[in-house]
Amino acid sequence: MQLVVDRYPTCDDVVQIDTWRAVSGKNSGRTDWLFRDSQTGKILVRASRLSKYPDEVRAELEQYYLDTPPIIIDGDTKNDMELDKCDEYVRKGLLATWKDLDMNQHVNNVKYLGWILELPELEGTVVSKGSPLLEGHKRPQRTTNSLGTDKTIHEKTHLQKVVEKVDKDVVAAREEKERKKLRKQPLARKR
Repeated sequence: MQLVVDRYPTCDDVVQIDTWRAVSGKNSGRTDWLFRDSQTGKILVRASRLSKYPDEVRAELEQYYLDTPPIIIDGDTKNDMELDKCDEYVRKGLLATWKDLDMNQHVNNVKYLGWILELPELEGTVVSKGSPLLEGHKRPQRTTNSLGTDKTIHEKTHLQKVVEKVDKDVVAAREEKERKKLRKQPLARKR
């Protein structure tokens, strides 16, 4: 999937999403998405995904495909950066635990949001020309501790507190469900 973010939506924006399918190559199709600000009509995000289909499936779906050019052309991204320059911003060792997974064994969306909020700001790189993605989100501040080494201080924003509360509520709901399940089971009687 290719994704180009022209501007992040702000907290109160209403976003309109347009999607369609188009033919791409001999045996594949393309799904395109346009995310627009519904009030101004300006494009916020463009996304495109290629999918391969067997000939039988493609023949069935071809009647629904639109004849449109791709919305993302290779090299069209505004913020092409060399990967070597990003090494200091790569966070390795992110591990999902069992409590982070949903019933389909996928990482919970709340956990992804938490990881995103921890991303450092790329200095000198224009990531978006618009407002921040989340209103009230504060970037970590760098300070020096008594050993003279850098340490990052994270200030909890309102959104981070809400995310933590939702996470706790989900765990509490699961525990309550288990307790109810155990209460409903008949007790074994001794004779």
